[in-house]
Amino acid sequence: MSTVVCKLPNLWYNRGTEHFAGHGPAFLWKEHTAMIDSVIFDMDGLMFDTERLGDEVWRAVAGKYGVTMTPEDVSLLRGRNYESGRRAFLERFGAGFPYDDMSAEVWREVEARLEHSVPLRPGLFELLDALRARNCKMAVASSTDSARVLHNLETAGVRGYFSAVIGGDQVTHSKPEPEIFLKAAAALDTPPGLCMVLEDSYNGVRAGAA
Repeated sequence: MSTVVCKLPNLWYNRGTEHFAGHGPAFLWKEHTAMIDSVIFDMDGLMFDTERLGDEVWRAVAGKYGVTMTPEDVSLLRGRNYESGRRAFLERFGAGFPYDDMSAEVWREVEARLEHSVPLRPGLFELLDALRARNCKMAVASSTDSARVLHNLETAGVRGYFSAVIGGDQVTHSKPEPEIFLKAAAALDTPPGLCMVLEDSYNGVRAGAA
């Protein structure tokens, strides 16, 4: 798979040492995707500005438990599903860390805030419309549980762009393993070599490039 590392709207194409900063989706498609049939999107941090909210809530909840949590600590969860994130936090904070209780409280707060509105990354609709105009098949492959992914896509009004949605609860091996992207490619009926992955996290890029 080809992998584009991006924070909308400042897309940049990354293949080895090539970088084309500041170019929009039309440039990326014309110059670098002649053999691409499908595009697979990450969700949190890429399409929606939800990672910032998650970071804020995790740190607030941790404080209630007497735990000082840094942005670097929270970043351990980037691109991971529930079980992978749990293992990362227990390794970081110790076996007695109340991950399950804290995670449940975090997600209740996050879901309450996202119930009626999801913060979009600028440029999202421009990119989706550009890909649709080129008859490109699109999927979402997010480490977030599929029910939450579908809720956010529906709330944001973008569900109709995607032919397939794969959540972190639908895979055995979380990012940086490529399983979630391979499942998305299969759901699109597209060979992995003809897919482009859009990601913003280190683990996601590793998964897309695997």
